[in-house]
Amino acid sequence: MNSRLMFENYKKSLEQKYYAVCFDIDGTLTEENSKVIDDRAISMIGNLLKKKIPIVFITGRGETGLNDLKENIYDKLKNDDGILEADLQRVYVLANDGARLFYSDSVSKEDFLKENIYISTTEELNQLLNINDMILKFSTNSQYSNYFNVTYSKDLKNNTIINIRMVFNTNNEDIINFMFDNITKFIKESEYENIHLTRGIYKDKSVIQIGTATKGQAIERAEKIIGVPQNSMIRIGDCGDVRGNDYTMLNCNQGYSVDKISGDVNSCFPIYDDDGNILRGIEATLHLIKKAKILPTVCLESADKKAYTHNFAGVEKDIVLGRNKLLSKYNVMINNNFNDINGIESLFDKFSGSVKIPMYEWELLKDEPLKELWSSTNNGHLKYSVRDDNNYLLRGSNTYYYFLSNRISVEGKDVTSKTDVIN
Repeated sequence: MNSRLMFENYKKSLEQKYYAVCFDIDGTLTEENSKVIDDRAISMIGNLLKKKIPIVFITGRGETGLNDLKENIYDKLKNDDGILEADLQRVYVLANDGARLFYSDSVSKEDFLKENIYISTTEELNQLLNINDMILKFSTNSQYSNYFNVTYSKDLKNNTIINIRMVFNTNNEDIINFMFDNITKFIKESEYENIHLTRGIYKDKSVIQIGTATKGQAIERAEKIIGVPQNSMIRIGDCGDVRGNDYTMLNCNQGYSVDKISGDVNSCFPIYDDDGNILRGIEATLHLIKKAKILPTVCLESADKKAYTHNFAGVEKDIVLGRNKLLSKYNVMINNNFNDINGIESLFDKFSGSVKIPMYEWELLKDEPLKELWSSTNNGHLKYSVRDDNNYLLRGSNTYYYFLSNRISVEGKDVTSKTDVIN
């Protein structure tokens, strides 16, 4: 691994503009060796929300873990001066490694992050059941059965299994890798393309997790749902090694790890301080957020209709007054130079967007190259001007009037398509 090149690429990556932030929770926002989110992290999240930045938490936790998160952050964010209810609705959670997206229709404590949609399909969830049957048979008929316990993350409403976890009570890498490789083989032979395995640590124990979503896919979907441009969400996790449960989300130019990295010099960057030293844990997360260019998108702020209408009226008033003042200035110049009294109204036909020359002035013009140009025809039709009853209108009929005379109709109905217009 080229550490110097990685450091240089890390600094370049901070030049990108981001419009949302995605945080893994455990090990990224939590206090050291704890499941509790650091108070400094909550304060940082509050400041981002005040700036109208959407926040997405992504976690292997299910609904029970989600409730712990809500208890951890809700009161502190709600009581933070300057955070509005609309700001709290910018908080989302991708649970079960992205199988479900939780959000808020309202932000009372009971309703905060209560709503959810499935990102995984029914077919994928059924495939997960088949894998579960295989694991259960293995756990009862294998010499390795005493080395792990099987736990589940389920939908609390209908008991659907969303994730399977094998929690190991051994640190023997040969045993863990044997199980990982056997499940991988079963998935491949069954052609379950959308079932994914990841490895991680939970309470100092090695865990293999099998699920229907990857964090990377889930973030791409979340960007569309919350309305930010693709690849504009900064991603921060702690298990960025190839088999880690954050790898798929961090293996990109927007990915940063506060602990394990993949070793790729162009993605899953470690986080450096200003002297080039690698930071870890919550200290790394806080430092990165200070350094990154994180901005709100212009479309995310819900407008207050009354305030918007009033402000718009004020702007329109300024535009009209300014325009009239400017027109008055130029009308005087036009009248002096063209011996007229109506200023620009005499020269410009606002209905057709044309320079307007009265017929009598046209006839009095001497023959000269410009008159010859504007009078030129093609198959008997004027090429660069048209005539109404009293004036020459200097604007090409081949461009301006094309769609008036060449629209497509069927039985009196206009059926001109976008493709027709482009052609």
